[in-house]
Amino acid sequence: MAQEQTFSDYSGGMNALAAVDKLDPKECLLAENVRLDETGNIASAGAFTQQNTSAYADSLGNKNAHSLYWNPSLGGVAGVGQDVFQATQLGSFVSSLAGKNTAQQKMSFASAPNRVYFDVGSVGYWSDMTNLLLVDWVPPSAGAAGGGFNSAAGNFSAGTSSNYGFSLSTATNLGGISSTIICTNIVTAGPKFPVTVTLTVNASLIVGGVIAGTGTS
Repeated sequence: MAQEQTFSDYSGGMNALAAVDKLDPKECLLAENVRLDETGNIASAGAFTQQNTSAYADSLGNKNAHSLYWNPSLGGVAGVGQDVFQATQLGSFVSSLAGKNTAQQKMSFASAPNRVYFDVGSVGYWSDMTNLLLVDWVPPSAGAAGGGFNSAAGNFSAGTSSNYGFSLSTATNLGGISSTIICTNIVTAGPKFPVTVTLTVNASLIVGGVIAGTGTS
């Protein structure tokens, strides 16, 4: 005679590979729209609710959402077609960068305090969900003007730091300008040890394209 039995521990989770009669008493064959935790409890996984009332589309009408970053405490950035959308809420995304992702390629994301970094093609951007700006450094691949790495010679050369955006009045008594360079030596496995790194620095102040004062080495 059939007997009713109550199961209250599903800590074994879902097992869709075993036959029904081979399941452990703490396993189940199928679990849909539920969460099974390690203590055996069953909780609803929650409903799937559409956040936006109308489909997001880029400036050309493309609606494919190929990339998404979401942080509940910050907001989100999405790649839709050729545009980049952003907002503090999933349902209120607006296009903040139109037509830049012409290949509609997947974007990579990296988070930082109160901002998220991402790429659009080979160009880096960051956003705090209010501003969307180019990254505030020049990638090494941009060339010698922004600092380049010559793998053949093994030299880092022609690094230029510029455009700080400050001005001084004629009454300002400027005592000097200092510059600090930090060099980190990273040694990987190889046949020659030890590795010696020699750092040579030549620093000059350039005003209007012309060296001002005396440079230091």
